[in-house]
Amino acid sequence: MSRVQSLTIREFMSGDYPKLDPLMKRIVEHLERNKVRYKIVGMTIIVFLTATDIALASGTGIDVGARKIYTKLLVVAKWVIIIKGGWDTINNTVKGDLETAKKSFLSYLLVYVILLALPWALSEVDSVFAGM
Repeated sequence: MSRVQSLTIREFMSGDYPKLDPLMKRIVEHLERNKVRYKIVGMTIIVFLTATDIALASGTGIDVGARKIYTKLLVVAKWVIIIKGGWDTINNTVKGDLETAKKSFLSYLLVYVILLALPWALSEVDSVFAGM
């Protein structure tokens, strides 16, 4: 029982038409009131459906799954740093601003070194607290 209604631009702009039927109005109001909850539930469902083999806490352990994720993240981050850092460095060099080019290169290099050193640093912190 769908009903199609044609409106002129003047009617549409003035708002002289039936907006929503009561059921649709209640549904829209409900969604507006609870949109944060629905976003959280939606993201949770997405994470559980897409990452089923990543975070298994039993058997292999969560650290192994996290290391797999971090390895993939490191590969992507490496190429992002190479492309973006190279672009910024070359762009600054072409403009003749060698000082900014050096700073840009060193900042991207520092980010990459931090990404490489992060697992080691976290394992060191874990060993400190495991010894207590």
